[in-house]
Amino acid sequence: MGKKEIISVQGTEIAILSEKGSDYISLTDMAGYKDSLEARIVVSNWMSTYYTVDFLAVWEQVNNPNFNRMGFHTVRNGEGRLFLTPKRWVEMTNAIGLFSKSGRYGGGIFAHKDIFNPPKSISARKDKAIKRRSNYTNEIFARQSECEVVKGLK
Repeated sequence: MGKKEIISVQGTEIAILSEKGSDYISLTDMAGYKDSLEARIVVSNWMSTYYTVDFLAVWEQVNNPNFNRMGFHTVRNGEGRLFLTPKRWVEMTNAIGLFSKSGRYGGGIFAHKDIFNPPKSISARKDKAIKRRSNYTNEIFARQSECEVVKGLK
């Protein structure tokens, strides 16, 4: 087991676990600030958004050479995405950025520290992907408008 440290943020104790040379922050403790009885539901709701799933995928692609992209597409486009759990995310994608740890004391859902404070390279890569998608969408709309103008001339 790795080294465990407790920090206090706005009166809430949050565990930080050091394993394999990296720090992992307890999502369970953070979610407990919003709903102490159902923190796992708060985490599941956070994970069910496209933004979160896409960001986690970008983070994994940058940091995990064994990331399963096909598993990611299955998770992202599947019906079960609305009930995504960290365990399912790890099983489907071979992710290393999130993990669940069992146990009454010290257990919970943990995320790599960079997921909460991403390096500029990940943010820049995500921004570039969004810009590329936006340019592609604009190009499709422009072509569609040109076709409509041509049809009107006939």
